[in-house]
Amino acid sequence: MTAPEPTYPRSVTPGIETQPSLDPVGELLEQPGLYAGLDWLRVTAHDRFRIPLLEFVSRRFGDTMRGTGGAMHFKAGIEWPVGVQLSWEHRASICMLDVRGECFTLLGGARGVELLVDLLELGIPIKPTRIDLALDYVQQRRELCDHAEASCERYELVGPRRWSNASERTTGGRFTRRQVNLGKRSSSVFVRIYDKGRQLGIPSIGAWERIEVEFKQDRAPLVCVELDESGERWPVIMRDLVFGAFDFREATGRAERDRRPWVEWFTSLVAECDPKPVRSDPHPYSAEAWLNAFVQSYGRTLIHLAETFERPLGELVEELLRDFSGSCRRPQLASELASLGLGPSSQSSSARSV
Repeated sequence: MTAPEPTYPRSVTPGIETQPSLDPVGELLEQPGLYAGLDWLRVTAHDRFRIPLLEFVSRRFGDTMRGTGGAMHFKAGIEWPVGVQLSWEHRASICMLDVRGECFTLLGGARGVELLVDLLELGIPIKPTRIDLALDYVQQRRELCDHAEASCERYELVGPRRWSNASERTTGGRFTRRQVNLGKRSSSVFVRIYDKGRQLGIPSIGAWERIEVEFKQDRAPLVCVELDESGERWPVIMRDLVFGAFDFREATGRAERDRRPWVEWFTSLVAECDPKPVRSDPHPYSAEAWLNAFVQSYGRTLIHLAETFERPLGELVEELLRDFSGSCRRPQLASELASLGLGPSSQSSSARSV
């Protein structure tokens, strides 16, 4: 059985952002097929880049926004009605931009990826910390949840080390939510297989089924790079990234993954695919992470000591390191910090005198 060619939500009509009466769900259900698209994007940056991010969002979604308390662990923020939030005032001196699923639904697949690419090429150092990819099977009745649950019970799941049934029923036995989770929500890769139509109140079971993969931590930047470099092939690359996050293989007792064939129902999904696993970055400790860790661990203490002893901060640090000998384990750190706006020209002015 050959899997349908990957398609993606068609471009919405101009002005949909200001037409809340337009129903993209109804339009989608009239177009059976396999759809690929983004469902969530989260990036962080240093607080000093908050204004460029605000201007970036305002150029696309307008100046209609409202103040909020920001996301969790932030003290301030603003939100656009399309489902975009910018948060700041974090103890690590960062800001965070969230583009949620409702925004990507309005944009459609191609324009959603375009937004991601434009954000990555904005010219400021941002760090993707979460990106969700979704494959939607519309009017195909694949029974994805039933097959996934049965395969998990037969020990056929490969990749994630645990699974759970997150479905809900009424007392009469009718499903109000049909969902199977693969992996832990807190892990860097988390998979949801669920009945999207049921979530939206569509009475027909299986009319809209979704496989959704949430990439976080060190995996999110790698996924963003793959999509940024994919060009017009982004639907195929996105599909391959989704199926690289998990698979279902016959429980033959063999430890070698490649010697275990895919189970029949999963084979029909991945036919003509080239599953693309996202491997952990061998060097995930970025210059930004080093700088944040340094500030959080020593910044306040050094400033306190400089004020207490009435010494310039640079002079105090030089004295503390006077007897230290050894080479730097990260010689490339200087160039990495320079990309964050630090360098010889700002070094003298950043030294604090009291």
